[in-house]
Amino acid sequence: SIALIHHPLYLEYKGLKSIKFFKRAQKIYKHINYFIVTSKQTKKLLIENFNIKSSKISIVEPGIDKLKKFKKIKNNKIKILTCGSIIERKKYDYLINEITNINNIELNIIGDTSRETDYSKNIIKNIKKNKLTKKIILHGSVTQSKLEKLYSNSDFYISTSKYEGFGMSLANAVISNLPIISFKTPTIKNTIGSCGVLYFDNYKKNTLKNIILNNCFDKKKYKILKTKFNKNNKYLTTKESAKLFIKTIYNAQI
Repeated sequence: SIALIHHPLYLEYKGLKSIKFFKRAQKIYKHINYFIVTSKQTKKLLIENFNIKSSKISIVEPGIDKLKKFKKIKNNKIKILTCGSIIERKKYDYLINEITNINNIELNIIGDTSRETDYSKNIIKNIKKNKLTKKIILHGSVTQSKLEKLYSNSDFYISTSKYEGFGMSLANAVISNLPIISFKTPTIKNTIGSCGVLYFDNYKKNTLKNIILNNCFDKKKYKILKTKFNKNNKYLTTKESAKLFIKTIYNAQI
């Protein structure tokens, strides 16, 4: 049997629920002959935390196709984009708290709200309660066209997620030449590098707020970040990723 793992589910939770999923993964992984993962960090995690041999694991990164570019609509506000299901791991509560008292800013959130309904309901409730519906726009799941328009009309991409299996939306920001502010994780650093990126390493009050205030409203810093992007950052296309995935499955069965 072959398992495709983006990241082990125990990382989604904390406390007893995390332990429960970790133990469940331990039992399941004993019956797996070969693993396909999406990043070096996930491979490392399987080796170190589950004692799986390196020879039984292959990395196939997700395919990233260039987004269609739309003409940017002029706006006085700084537009920030973030993508990902509305789940606790993504730390949307922290992001919202940090931008609440920043003026002339608009946060667009793209993400499924049905995975952790209690958490997403609290996020929506918080936005409404604090009268932030004009500052924070929750789009839910969107079409490809709307996704491309939101990327095209954003000034910065922000990720507050404490763990990512690869970071596809951040890779989309890189190929869209969109400056990034991200929580620092080994996987994210491997996916997007350091050029054109501002990292933070804690969830303390005002950490992210100060990064936004010191960088997002400064036109000179913004231009420097945009020109800093590493043009050598290359990702597999969806077709290339699919071919490699099929090849890896075939080789695993030989």
